[in-house]
Amino acid sequence: ALPSFSQIKPDVFLEGANISGITEEDDFLWISTYGHGIFRYSKKDAKWFNFSSKNKNLENDLFHDIAVSKDFVWGAANEGLYIYDKKRNKWSLKKFALGGEFGNWIRALLFDKSTNILWIGRFRNLSQFDVAKQKYSDFDLTQANDPKSNNFKSIKEDGDSLIWFGTESGTHIYRKKK
Repeated sequence: ALPSFSQIKPDVFLEGANISGITEEDDFLWISTYGHGIFRYSKKDAKWFNFSSKNKNLENDLFHDIAVSKDFVWGAANEGLYIYDKKRNKWSLKKFALGGEFGNWIRALLFDKSTNILWIGRFRNLSQFDVAKQKYSDFDLTQANDPKSNNFKSIKEDGDSLIWFGTESGTHIYRKKK
């Protein structure tokens, strides 16, 4: 049986929003949605802030995932990688040249704090962004001529030495150098 979660006062936030990703940063939660943009929740002030086309502070409202670092927030979208520069309070869009028609469709993100690397799971290809060097690298990980082995859907860190990449036909594993 599943454990029950008792709540003194059940609160519903972002009712009706299709939540696609949640990540934490110090006193904030960042939440990506598919249809309502990106939300930032201040745990200290208990206040929500919304980046969206409705609020005219972000061009897109459809996001698949979200990642955050000290200086940046990244949103995974069909058109590419949306990048929020916290210091400049400004969003920009990164497009990818490799991968053909679906090469800009980003479905999964993971920021690895220990290496300062953003992993970007795309519909075609895996990308790595070295935040310190501001350099992107692309990888085609197709196995046995199966294009689904190069279609990334999820990324998860496992301890301090492994990163798992979920695809439409299995997983890839990356062992970080120590």
